Amino acid sequence: MKNFIKSILFIIIGVMILSYFNNLYINTNYYKSLDYTERFNHVPNNIEVANVGSSHGMYGFDYTDFDVVGFNFGLYAQGFYYDYRMLKQYSPKIKEGATIIIPISYFSLYQSYEDEKFEEFNKSYYRFLNPRYIKNIKLKKYVTDSLFPLLSEGGNIKKVFKDIEHKPKEWEIITWNKFAPNEGIREEGHKRSMHHQKDIINPGKVNKPETKRELKNIINYCIENNYKPVLVTLPYLKYYNDFFPDAFYSEFYGEIEDIRKQYEGLEYMDYSHDKRFTSDIDLFVDSDHMNVNGRKKMTQIILKDLGIIK
Repeated sequence: MKNFIKSILFIIIGVMILSYFNNLYINTNYYKSLDYTERFNHVPNNIEVANVGSSHGMYGFDYTDFDVVGFNFGLYAQGFYYDYRMLKQYSPKIKEGATIIIPISYFSLYQSYEDEKFEEFNKSYYRFLNPRYIKNIKLKKYVTDSLFPLLSEGGNIKKVFKDIEHKPKEWEIITWNKFAPNEGIREEGHKRSMHHQKDIINPGKVNKPETKRELKNIINYCIENNYKPVLVTLPYLKYYNDFFPDAFYSEFYGEIEDIRKQYEGLEYMDYSHDKRFTSDIDLFVDSDHMNVNGRKKMTQIILKDLGIIK
C-alpha cells in the first residue's frame, strides 16, 4: 500500500513539475515564433470586421491603421473547413452585425482535407483550436502539441533557460518582394500559377462538392448569427493571372455565381484583376501575395467599398 501511495505521489509531483516548465516554455519567444498562431491568443472583443482565408487572406488584410475593430483569421493553407471552425470558436468575440470577409482564391474550391500536405498544416491547429474542431484529431499529437508542447520536440527545455530574442514575424513586416524590378517576374508568376493548377486545382476537382459544402456552412453560419458574409477574391499580379486559361476562369466564376444564386443579396467583390494592383510589384511579396504596403492599401479599399469607413 505504501509503495502504491509513493508511486501516486511521484506521478503527481512529476506532472506538477512538467506543468510548471511547460507553462514557462509556452511563454518563451521561441515557442511563440514557431508558427503564426500565437496571435489567436489575443483576439479582441467586439470585432466589427474579420476575414478568414488561406495565406492570401493572411497576407491580404491589416486593420491596425483604421478606426475599426478588425481581426485577421487567415492562416497558411487554410481551407473553408477551418474558416468555418474559426468562426464558431471565436464567435463570442464577434459583434452582432459584423462583416465577415471570405476570401476565395483560385484554388479554394479544390483544396484537400486528407492528403499529406493537409496533415502538415493541420498540426498548427492543435496549438489553439478546440479539439472538437480539429479534423482527424490524434490524441497523442494533441497531448504533445497542445497540452504539453514541451514534449513535442527534443531540446525544448533549453529554451526555458536560454530564450531567443523576440522578432516580428516576417509576413507582418515584409515590404520587399522576391524578384528584382522587371526581372524574373513573369517566370515567378508562371511557376506559382502552374503550382496551384498542377498540385491543387487539377487533382482537386473531386474535392469540389465538399469544399462548396464547407463554404455554404460559413455563409449559413454568418446568416444565422446576424453577420454579413462577403465573398472576396484578392488582387494578384498580372504575371500570375495570365497563366490561367479562359476555361478555368469560366469554371471559377461559374461556381461562385452558382453559390450566390442560393443566397439572396450575397455580395461578391472581385479584385483579382484590379488595375490598381495588377502591375504594381511594389505591393507584392510574390505574384499572388501582398506585402505590408499592398495589404494596407487593400484593407483601406475594401473597408471603403463595404461602407465601413469613409
